[in-house]
Amino acid sequence: MQSTQEKLSPLALHGFYQLLRLGCYLKLIPYDWDNERKLLKRTTKLGLGFFNFHKNSMYFYCCSNILRTIKTYKTEGEFPMPIMLVTASWIHGEVLTSIVFSQFRKFRNEIMNFGNMLLKIIRNQSESKSESKQYSFQENF
Repeated sequence: MQSTQEKLSPLALHGFYQLLRLGCYLKLIPYDWDNERKLLKRTTKLGLGFFNFHKNSMYFYCCSNILRTIKTYKTEGEFPMPIMLVTASWIHGEVLTSIVFSQFRKFRNEIMNFGNMLLKIIRNQSESKSESKQYSFQENF
């Protein structure tokens, strides 16, 4: 049995890079985007400050949402099912985001190195696929 690996098309790879660049620009992840090498790099202290502000605001929002939900359950008695489901899913998402942000604080360099390794693998696989197809983004964008 041969294992076939799906490779990203040049357009999909370009979109993936743009999403990473946007995440770095908005400081959703604590890195800067190197547009020439298409890799993550360490951010400046100002960028890290913006990321920490975003992280702390997410922590605050998570805690306030949990406290508001507990207060609502205690005071109003019966809670409508659709609102309860939406609130529970928001709280789960916020808790998961808070856990991920705490991992960034502890393992920032390891996550960056792992992400860069994955980016190199994706780029190498896509380049080997695109050798047969010559495609230029400058012509289409």
